[in-house]
Amino acid sequence: MVFNVRNIRYFFPKTLWVAGVFLVGTVVSCHVEHKKPKVIVVVVVDQLRVDYLSRFQNVFSDSGFKRLMKEGAVFSNCFYRQATTHTSPGHATILSGLFPTSHGIIANYWFDRKLGRRVYAAEDTLSPVLLREELTKTNGRSPVRMQSMNINDVIKQSDNHSKIFSVSNKDRSAIFLGGLKPDGAYWFMKDRGGVYSSTYYTERLPDWILEFNRSNPSDKYFGRSWDCAVEESDYKALCTDSYAFADSPFDHAGFPYLLIGSDSLQPDQKYYSRLYETPFATDLLLDFVEALLKHEKIGSDESTDVLCISMSANDYVGHSFGPGSREVMDMTLRTDRQLGRLFSMVQSAMPATDVLWILTSDHGIAPLPETSDGIRVRPAKVKAVVEKLMIEKYGKLEFTNNYVSSVQYPNLYFDDALLEEKKIDKEEAGVYISQSLVQKMQGIEAVFTSSMLKLDKGTSDSLLEAARVGFVNRTSGDLVVLLKPFSIWSSKEGGAEHGSAYPYDTHVPLIIMGDQWIRAGTYADRCSPADIAPTLASILSLNTSYRFDGRILREALLPSPTSPEE
Repeated sequence: MVFNVRNIRYFFPKTLWVAGVFLVGTVVSCHVEHKKPKVIVVVVVDQLRVDYLSRFQNVFSDSGFKRLMKEGAVFSNCFYRQATTHTSPGHATILSGLFPTSHGIIANYWFDRKLGRRVYAAEDTLSPVLLREELTKTNGRSPVRMQSMNINDVIKQSDNHSKIFSVSNKDRSAIFLGGLKPDGAYWFMKDRGGVYSSTYYTERLPDWILEFNRSNPSDKYFGRSWDCAVEESDYKALCTDSYAFADSPFDHAGFPYLLIGSDSLQPDQKYYSRLYETPFATDLLLDFVEALLKHEKIGSDESTDVLCISMSANDYVGHSFGPGSREVMDMTLRTDRQLGRLFSMVQSAMPATDVLWILTSDHGIAPLPETSDGIRVRPAKVKAVVEKLMIEKYGKLEFTNNYVSSVQYPNLYFDDALLEEKKIDKEEAGVYISQSLVQKMQGIEAVFTSSMLKLDKGTSDSLLEAARVGFVNRTSGDLVVLLKPFSIWSSKEGGAEHGSAYPYDTHVPLIIMGDQWIRAGTYADRCSPADIAPTLASILSLNTSYRFDGRILREALLPSPTSPEE
């Protein structure tokens, strides 16, 4: 049966419409004594919705996703627990083993009450990006806003000879996968070619990266054509093109896409921006990974090294064209082939028996609302409606004042100073707005006050529980606004979006492959990407008091050679 995004609700029981939440609080104290992997490769395919693996399975090669599903442990019910499924909190969860309420990364952007402005999750004004002197202080990058270590930091503490590297097309993906103190976190930038990092990690890029950049690696794709990878009939059977509702970076809709910029003679900023919305961006990323494997000598000693790779082009393509598009299908098929290339690269450098592979995603994607039962909810419209409601209840303000400081979806922030000046009780205002907004605006399912989210008690409201898992008192909004199924936050007229607590956003692949440690098969028990870190801690026999929110995926672990099977 072909997956139909219109009928997604029928694939999930009503009780599973949103992410169920529990805090396991796993403390790893291991007795397992396996041979440790020499290299752990963590692959995150940004916006890889779980149904793509079955929907496109018949046109996959044998060397990519099919190999993982055949030789690995496939966790078929892997869900994020939080209500805000964005790139930054997803990547922060994957290797920290924590939910956003614990690691502190609540979204890609939020409003900083002290600074009085929107901040980026990976922003660090004290850590400028290397080789980008023209950027402002707010373009500095690091993981300083993350409130926890991740498993890479635990590995490094256990053995300081372990090498930890994290790479991605996106800065935030490389940063939050890498942990607090990797040996390197590197990323590309969408407005130009080359690899970058920040002064948080190093004062100077290694010579081999400088040489890589001098070769202008991004420019070799200039003038290439992104065309269909398989037969026309395959796309017709599996895709529902909706170009009228797309947000294409190109000047036309439909294959082929010629990769040039404003100037057809040489690469420019528009070319680089378009490059990252094509499969060539992943080819470029793997070019860099190949150089990194060689120059950093990954897996060359007895210590366990970790290589984190996040492929971002899938996310850009999905946002532009939607999950039912030929472009998303083609991007996924090419990712399948690129995984085969990655397997070959790693296996040429070390024996396959030394490598543990993990594949997952940071979130899924909703269908284009125009093709489903949703609407586009504008953050500016939400702010305007709340202002009107506040004026009706508390009175008009001077021309330059507003009751709302910011709406950074799904968080709404009141102007604390103004409410205090007018002696308005913020909790009372929050309850009033939370009740009124659901009635006044289409597309809004629930609005929770910060007081409701601070309560640590059980509830049968699964949306409320999912919102609690993503709530951090000092950074989250005074109100958290959650949308109805298939509705999306959007400031654009086209394109798709993610960020909800519904399965099309929260249900992601999780596959772990390594026959020295993992029992291949399909496992249906409910799990989360937060389970990856405690599982790795168990495989590596790390005796640590570090407390994970996730659990050890014991059902897929091979027993210790020196112990009876549990």
